[in-house]
Amino acid sequence: MSAFRKTVLICGVAALLAGCASYHPEPISPASSATSLDSRTLNDQRLQQFIAAELANNGKADPPPTWDLSTLTLAAIYYHPDIAIAHAKLASAEAGVITARQPPNPSLSLTNIFGTAAVAGAIPAGAAAMTVGPTI
Repeated sequence: MSAFRKTVLICGVAALLAGCASYHPEPISPASSATSLDSRTLNDQRLQQFIAAELANNGKADPPPTWDLSTLTLAAIYYHPDIAIAHAKLASAEAGVITARQPPNPSLSLTNIFGTAAVAGAIPAGAAAMTVGPTI
């Protein structure tokens, strides 16, 4: 095997292996989950801002000083796990939109042409047609 073929083979194998990824699941720690759940309080500054913003949207200028059904409902919505999942899905969709707006990567393809051309003499014997451009 020639040195060129060995180099091409090594580069090809390296390129294929570079695309490989493996998944290593991480264990979920019940202690850290319990700690994060215990740290949730009604005095959280972001919760207070969320409640103030929601009450302002409903026509109430200031949040009431006591916790009533509407403010406790807003707190339950704020801490609901499906809301965090929805935020993660939204961020993923926004990233997908950004990716979709990017122009495609250019590609280079080299094609050897064997045989006769449609027009005699149009392509010299042994010529390699080369195209450079985006893949569609």
